[in-house]
Order: sequence, then C-alpha cells, then structure tokens
Amino acid sequence: MSKKLKLVAPALVVAVSVLGIMAVCAVAAPPMPKFIKAAGYDVGSSAYITVTAAGGGWKKELGITLRYIPAGTGVARVLSSRVGNTHFSALSIDSLYAIEGLHDFASLEWGPQPLRQVWQAAKLSGYGIATRADSGIKTLAELKGKKVAHVVGSPSPNEFMKGGLAFAGLTLDDVKVIKIHSFTAMYDGLLDGTIDACPCDSFTSAAAKLEASPHGIRWLPMPPEDKEGWARFNKIQPQSRPAPGIRGAGLSKEKPVPLANMAFPWFLAYANLDDDIAYWISKAFGESYGGYKDSHAAMPGFKLETMIDLPCIFPWHEGSIRYLKEKGVWTDRLEKNQKALIERQKKLQALWESVVDQAGAEKVKAKVFPKYWLEKRAKAFPDFYMPK
Repeated sequence: MSKKLKLVAPALVVAVSVLGIMAVCAVAAPPMPKFIKAAGYDVGSSAYITVTAAGGGWKKELGITLRYIPAGTGVARVLSSRVGNTHFSALSIDSLYAIEGLHDFASLEWGPQPLRQVWQAAKLSGYGIATRADSGIKTLAELKGKKVAHVVGSPSPNEFMKGGLAFAGLTLDDVKVIKIHSFTAMYDGLLDGTIDACPCDSFTSAAAKLEASPHGIRWLPMPPEDKEGWARFNKIQPQSRPAPGIRGAGLSKEKPVPLANMAFPWFLAYANLDDDIAYWISKAFGESYGGYKDSHAAMPGFKLETMIDLPCIFPWHEGSIRYLKEKGVWTDRLEKNQKALIERQKKLQALWESVVDQAGAEKVKAKVFPKYWLEKRAKAFPDFYMPK
C-alpha cells in the first residue's frame, strides 16, 4: 500500500499544479493593448471633453492611449465602428435608433445593428432645450413659429426637439425647421441667431460660450408636475426622466430649472469586437477612474459603482461582462436583463431579414423601403424596451 501511495503522490502533485496553472490562466487578464480607438462627438461637446479626459486617465494609470476621432453625426459615429475604423463609439440616443432600426437606420444600408455596451455614464449635467436669454422665449409653448434645428444625420437632437415640442403640445409643423450639418454648427447657429432654440447639455463649452455672450442663456423648463406633457415627451424620448438642472451654464442649486436627463454617453461597440479589446475598454474606464475623476465636473458619473446602477437599455459585450464579473458587480438582475435584450435583438434581426426578403419579392424601391420597414416593425415592436 505504501509503495502505491508513493507512486500516486507525485502524480497528484503534478495534477494539482497543472490545475492551478489552468485556473490562473482562466482568470488572468488578456494582454493589454497599447491603444484603443473611439469615435465621438465634435470638439467642444460635453462628450468630447469627458471622453478625452477619461483617455488622459487611461494613459496616466494604465499606459493605454485613447485615439479619439471626432465625428459630426450619430450615423457617422456608428459607421466608424461598423467599418472597423474605431473599436467603439460614444453615443447618445442614436445608439437606440441604431439597435432598433429607426430613423436614419431604417434604410436598406442599415437595419437593426448588433451593438453592445462597453460602458455608460450617469449624466450629472442639465439637458434640455436652450435659447438665448434675450430671445423673449421663456417656455416650450413659445417656440411656436420659431426657428429650430434639424441636424442632418443625427436623429438624437432632432428627436429630442420633437419631444420638447410635444411636451408643449406642438409639432414640427408649428415651427420653422432649419437644416444644419453638425452639432457644432447647431450651437453656433443658436449663438448667431440662425436658430432660436436647440437641445443642449449644460456642461458643453457651447453652453458656457452662450452664457458668457451678450445674449446669455436660458433653459426652457419641463416641470415634472406636468404629467401630460411628460407623457407626450416620453412617447418620443422613452429613456429620459425629469431631473433638476442644477449644474452647468445658466444653472445652479439656488436657481434650478426642471429639465430632462438620461445616461450619457453610452459607449457601444459591435458584437463582433474582439472580447479582449472590449474587456480592456471596460477595464480602462473602471480601473483608471482615479486618474481622471477630478478632470471635469461630469466625471463622478463614470465611476463603476455609479454607472452600474443606471437603467440598462443595451446588451453588454461579452468582454465587458467578463470585467464586470471580475469586479463582482454583475447581478442576477443584469443577467436577466441581458438575456431579454439579446432575445429582442434576435427577433428584430429575424423580422428585418424577413421584411427585406418580402420587399425584394414585391420590388419595393430603396427610397420607399424605410417607410415599408417601419410599418412592419411598428406592428411587431410597438413599444421601446424598458429595463426591468
């Protein structure tokens, strides 16, 4: 018996050692990339300021270089990741439209996009419809007959403006719509009078510039007690909720303005992004927080513990989930929500393929296809997904 034990013991030691090595390998982080590329908003926007600030933290704490590529529209930002020019994009509600195949993403060239979240941020700034303080416009209802912006290729500000008008019982037919080709041009147009009002973030340099100008800045209130107004607004902007505007240009705790708020930015990549890269994007945001937390007033919204509690309307990337599990913040609620979102994407994609085939059989022309698709989609998916 003792001889048998002597023979078995070394084998057990080897086996345990091998299993130990395998266990370490199983949880070890993948090799850290030297750089990661992101598409985002134009210079001067709040997203540009915060994301580049976070990139400074990445470099300082981890040695990862964030290569930030400004893109003027939501479609351009999504396209950048779609064609592989960037690993992920900083997006607003355009990302929801991309996943759902709505607005600019309803064309044959797009359809529902398989996007995955790699991080998100809690918006601490104010967001709403801004105008010049000397414009004479004090309420959303007073926008009737005024000039408002339509940013070509960016459903996000356009839909928010529609929502703001709906809050007051107005539609685009009640205003003069001015086509503009970028966020920067929209903000410049507000300053120089090309337009009378537009959606704006109170942390943007554009808001600060308007506040400091001879015109000043005014935010048009969205009182939470106006339940009917909010119901109309949420039909167009389901991700938004009432929030007191207390930070940023023209806002303070002493003189708050009731506005809308949401998570922003959402950081999204395509599902086929390498899991290791997605892991490091999430890890970079989470682990380098100490290196960028004091760089801007919005940065506390990027903190892991803050952002993980936000309502989740996008499925997470598998690589990001690995990091969140590593940090012990992935919960049963998030897992259930993840499965529901993935299932919704599968059903949307199946519907899209069926509608494309049907349109081909019926010889539907490309220019009328978006309307054709949206009618079919509305019957199958009449409502936006709301996280549980």
